Amino acid sequence: MLMRIQRGSYFGGFRAMYSGSGTKNYQPYTMKAETLDAGEVWVRCYNLDPIAGAELNREYLSKLIFVARKVNLPVEYIQELEILN
Repeated sequence: MLMRIQRGSYFGGFRAMYSGSGTKNYQPYTMKAETLDAGEVWVRCYNLDPIAGAELNREYLSKLIFVARKVNLPVEYIQELEILN
């Protein structure tokens, strides 16, 4: 899912989520995404490489769900997150 975040929306919430020491191991990835009108755009994503045997961070997931609701991400995406919780 792609979205453009304007500073006036809930930008501070995303900044707070990704500024802690727990996110220092996130790696940047550049990938091509298809837009709803069948166009293409290059995007930068930050992902944490999977850690074998790692447990789900429920506190982080709860914060992610909160922010996803706050910026009106698609209901389907929020529901997928809630299933994990």
